[in-house]
Amino acid sequence: FPHTGHLFTGVSSHELTNGLIDFSDLYPDKDFDRIKDELVSTHIFQEKLMLLQAFVVKKIRKNLIQFDKQDYAHFAIQKILKNKGQLDLHEVAGQLNVSKRSVQLLFKDRIGVSPIHFSKIIRFLNALELLNKKEFSLTEQGFILGYYDQSHFIRDFKRFSGTSPKQYLKEQHYLLDEFTQSNNHSFLYNSL
Repeated sequence: FPHTGHLFTGVSSHELTNGLIDFSDLYPDKDFDRIKDELVSTHIFQEKLMLLQAFVVKKIRKNLIQFDKQDYAHFAIQKILKNKGQLDLHEVAGQLNVSKRSVQLLFKDRIGVSPIHFSKIIRFLNALELLNKKEFSLTEQGFILGYYDQSHFIRDFKRFSGTSPKQYLKEQHYLLDEFTQSNNHSFLYNSL
């Protein structure tokens, strides 16, 4: 889940959003040197992935402390995922018994983006899934995803993909397929 990045790094996620940070700056200790040496000495790709998985899980578990903010983030994310990106921020805040502003600050800290932006990302990923199924017209897909009109749907789609839905269907998108096809969850995701 997006909020586990905070647990992995120990840094507020908004500090990492839209930027590149050297891995050694996050872990200037012997753990970084150890994992770097192990990765260099291993030549089998699957073994490299297993080493990285063990490192990531160890860091996440070390920082995993039960406290309200992490639980709140998890609840809000689950709500957005369940509703396929449609968000009623007032409802989420009410269910958590906090203000809307608290939910916004929580997202900035734990996820790195606003709850509205995160919701749009999830709606986009659901749009990709619907497009790939080719069961509905663009207008129907827009309504299914909670858009009021087709132009709003197309505008958001272009914002994230750089192309219109029709153009997207004409091209191959292997990387996006890795994130939108249910059988392609990473083994890291499946083991936590």
